[in-house]
Amino acid sequence: MSAARAAGHLRTAHRPRTAASTFLRSMSSSPSCASPKGPFRLVTVNSQPERAKNVVTQVIARLQDRFAIVYAGNIAFLCFVVAG
Repeated sequence: MSAARAAGHLRTAHRPRTAASTFLRSMSSSPSCASPKGPFRLVTVNSQPERAKNVVTQVIARLQDRFAIVYAGNIAFLCFVVAG
């Protein structure tokens, strides 16, 4: 067996699936529409704003062909959210 073929049979370590990664995987497999819907404003509630921005960037990248999403920002705590 060649080295290249043997390398294809090696198992790679996988990260455990999280709710976010499962959601992103399911959204990327959906059929795309003719034109993006939206624009939708997205606000995150997370005490770690850099983590929230990373997740939102991934979501926007995967859904950009179907939805126009604008990231409005992050709020650190849910008690600051006001329905408008």
